[in-house]
Amino acid sequence: LPQALSELQAYLVKRPDNTQTLLTLGLIYEKQKDLAKARDAYEKVLAKNPESVPALNNLAYLYADKLNQPDKAYDLARKAHELQAADPSVADTLGWVLYKKGDYQQALALFQESSGKLAQNPTSQFHLGMASYMMAQTEQARAAFREALKGSQDFAGKEEAQRRLTVLGDDSSVKLSREQLESMLKQQPDDPFARLRLAESYENQKAFANAAAEYEHALKINPKLISPLIKLAQLNAGPLQNREKALEFAKTARQLAPTDANVAGVLGHVAYDAGNFIWAYSLLQE
Repeated sequence: LPQALSELQAYLVKRPDNTQTLLTLGLIYEKQKDLAKARDAYEKVLAKNPESVPALNNLAYLYADKLNQPDKAYDLARKAHELQAADPSVADTLGWVLYKKGDYQQALALFQESSGKLAQNPTSQFHLGMASYMMAQTEQARAAFREALKGSQDFAGKEEAQRRLTVLGDDSSVKLSREQLESMLKQQPDDPFARLRLAESYENQKAFANAAAEYEHALKINPKLISPLIKLAQLNAGPLQNREKALEFAKTARQLAPTDANVAGVLGHVAYDAGNFIWAYSLLQE
């Protein structure tokens, strides 16, 4: 890399406007973890050609993943996607930027679109796994993490993929204990799936108030999760005896999944237990 860098810099002295050379320079700086120089190289490309999709894409990923500036990253990634929507790597970058901004639902849609075309790319599969995980899409998350980890290739997020896969488990694995989940959450407090698992553990032990607290914590991490909303509606309609909160959670779940018959069925029982018989009747008929 140092030799490549030296030759490119010498070439740029003769041809300072060569954007392809600047792009390659940016990639080398990234590999050397010289992020400021990588950013500057991509910015120079965009100063000469504001519609350079590779520069927009690479700079967006850099801002989102390394420089912790998701808003800047979003503007660049969105422009790249508008210019080249069919490129799966561009869709993947926009998805990762949205993930970093906390919009897991929209990120997941983009990863589902791009990951099939990037099936051999472990980073793309990792991204799909992470968005699926944050949306509690367990089977899809499990499959994506396994796909990302199946080769020997290293990628950013490899350890994270293994850790999330451990939390997900499978039918043949030993479930993590409450103590293990609590220990994990001390390290990663914004892990919604570990929160859901811990809430289930409390619920099984009939510690309903603790379970509700964990379900609510999961919702703070991702307000668009359906399963904790349903659980909170059920707990408040049942053991916690708070009809008003039960109906509030049920209505929010209904807004997020208005056409889901299973959700309608569960919420019909919640509405019945909460004393709202007219709404219960309508939901259960559906």
